Amino acid sequence: MISSPPPLPTSIHVDIWSIGRNLQCLLLFRAFLLFLIHVLRILRTMDGLGWSV
Repeated sequence: MISSPPPLPTSIHVDIWSIGRNLQCLLLFRAFLLFLIHVLRILRTMDGLGWSV
């Protein structure tokens, strides 16, 4: 038998779960944005150096 977690009101449990998922999505989105900014900055410096992209 799998022992059930300590009893929690379902709404609070769902809120914690959804907040955790939203935080994960936000972190992924932020990492993606930082990566895009980094790539754009590299392309801009390549342009500044006169390299053809």
